[in-house]
Amino acid sequence: MYKHVIFDFDGTIADSAAAVFTIYNEMAAQYRFKPVTEEEYKKLSQLSLQERFKALDVPFYRFMLFRKISKEFKRKYNEHVASIPFCDGMQDVLSHLLQSGIKLSVITSNAANNVADFLQPRGIHTLHDIRSSSGLFGKHKTIQTYLKQNRLRPDDVIYVGDELRDIVASHKCGIKVIGVTWGLDPKELLESGKPSFLIDQPQELLRLIESTSP
Repeated sequence: MYKHVIFDFDGTIADSAAAVFTIYNEMAAQYRFKPVTEEEYKKLSQLSLQERFKALDVPFYRFMLFRKISKEFKRKYNEHVASIPFCDGMQDVLSHLLQSGIKLSVITSNAANNVADFLQPRGIHTLHDIRSSSGLFGKHKTIQTYLKQNRLRPDDVIYVGDELRDIVASHKCGIKVIGVTWGLDPKELLESGKPSFLIDQPQELLRLIESTSP
C-alpha cells in the first residue's frame, strides 16, 4: 500500500467544468479573448492544452506570462466554489481512504485556499497537505519538493489526475500515476501519456490504492 496519495483537484475531485466555462467567458470579455459556447467548450476538451490555446486565439507564450489573469481566475473561482459539486463518488472515496490511514494530499494549479474552501465544508478536514503548483507546467517541481520535504521515495507515492500534464509531471518525478477518465482530458489523450493505470470509475481507486504494491 502506498504511504501517500496525491490528487489533482479540478476534474479529479471537483466537477468544476461548468464553473470554469462561466469564469472563462467572463474573463474573455474583459481580456479580449475569444468567448466560447458550451458546444465549443466540449470540443476543446478533446484537444491538447497547446491546441486549446490555439483554438481560442490566445498566444500560448503570452498566456504563460499572464499572472494577473491567473490570480483573477482563482479569485473568481472562489466565488463559485460553494456551488461546485464533487465528481460523482469522489467524496466517499476520499472519506474511505482517510479512514484507512493513508495520507492524502492535493497538488493543483488552482489556489490552495480554493481547495480548502471546497473540501472542508463538505467534511474533508484531515488532508496531509494542499499545495499550489506554479504555472501550468510546474507541477513536477512541486511534486519533487513534496517528496523531499516528506522524506519519501518515489515508490511511496502515487498521483491521481485527469490531464495528460499530470501524467507527464508524475513520470518526470518517477512516481506511478493513475489517469482518470471522468475529468477534462479524453481517454485517448490520457492513454498517449502511458499512465501506470487508467480508470473510468472513482470506486476503482480504492482497489488500486489499497491493493497495489508500490
